[in-house]
Amino acid sequence: MDRVCDHLLVFEGQGKARLWQGSYSELEQHQKENEQATEAEVEGGKANAAASSADGQEYLKQLKRRAGMAPRKIAAVESKLEELEAEMEAIDAKMMATGSDASEAMKLNDEKERLQNEQARLYQDWEDLEALLQEAAAAGLV
Repeated sequence: MDRVCDHLLVFEGQGKARLWQGSYSELEQHQKENEQATEAEVEGGKANAAASSADGQEYLKQLKRRAGMAPRKIAAVESKLEELEAEMEAIDAKMMATGSDASEAMKLNDEKERLQNEQARLYQDWEDLEALLQEAAAAGLV
């Protein structure tokens, strides 16, 4: 399926659907990571209750440390996203200029797909960092 599809319409239930730009394998990986993140959020909700224990204190310490690094990481992600967007614009311009050279157009399209997948991963990283900051704020660490 990865060879055939590079865009998927994902039905999430309860009348919700979304467009996924990437392969089925990437979608499965993304869903698995989201499940792990959800489990971590559930554990994070338990963090306040466990704060009095040594494990809870260590968790909060790690959360504070990671939240402290998050703004720099978000800035780096934003910078990389800008670079990717510029690269994709350059590829679009090259694709327009290729004319009837199908092999060159295919190479450019493959490169653009790679960049789009990287862009999707970076957006997910950004969302994860924002969620981390929200969790730290809810725990009163930021």
